[in-house]
Amino acid sequence: MNHSGRILAATAALAAATSMSGCALFGIGPGGSTADPVATAALAVQTRDDFNALASVDSTLPTSGEANYSGFMAGVVKDTQFTGGNPTQIGRMLVGDANFEVAFMASDVDFSGTVSNILAKDETDQNEFYIALTSGTAADVQALLETYDGTSGELTFTNGRLDTPVGTTKNITSDVSGTVTHNGDAIEFGGTTRGYFIGANGEGMFVNAETHEGLTIKENGVDRFGDFGIRLVETN
Repeated sequence: MNHSGRILAATAALAAATSMSGCALFGIGPGGSTADPVATAALAVQTRDDFNALASVDSTLPTSGEANYSGFMAGVVKDTQFTGGNPTQIGRMLVGDANFEVAFMASDVDFSGTVSNILAKDETDQNEFYIALTSGTAADVQALLETYDGTSGELTFTNGRLDTPVGTTKNITSDVSGTVTHNGDAIEFGGTTRGYFIGANGEGMFVNAETHEGLTIKENGVDRFGDFGIRLVETN
């Protein structure tokens, strides 16, 4: 099965697991998360594998057409700024489902997207999730996400385009906005992202943002530090 087929299968599994979960879903409500740790873990691990298979291939982007991308976001909100090295990073971890649409043009791209169905956990070491994702199975990631809570709200990405000043045509940037509410705390995101396409024809995307490079985060109106990364793979 090619990478598109695998990610479609994972997306189908997510939908099936969500359908069967019924009242076990997390945070159902108007604008609320319907994230299911089983489905989110399966999607994250499948996206990881498909993304990694593309990562060593440089991109020549299409000059026309449209494509849909699916994947996941992982991020953290902290009280203090990361200062280098590899310290324990304690904060509020956020993991959600990402869906983007891209229109390719002769000398640019136009993309937008959302991150929704977000699960969150406060006062946790972000390295726990990244270690599970890097070397673990879907069951390992699921076990970790089952300790997370549901949220309400989503992140929206607009004005996506090539970031030509960076140098190569595969680099991208966009605006981000949205508020995620977790355990009564309102976490507001704003500012800009950066990233790039990977794969021979841009079949993968990476979108990330950090508070020292264009991202803003406020928790109940108070400035916070943090970052997020989104891995996506084309589904059509």
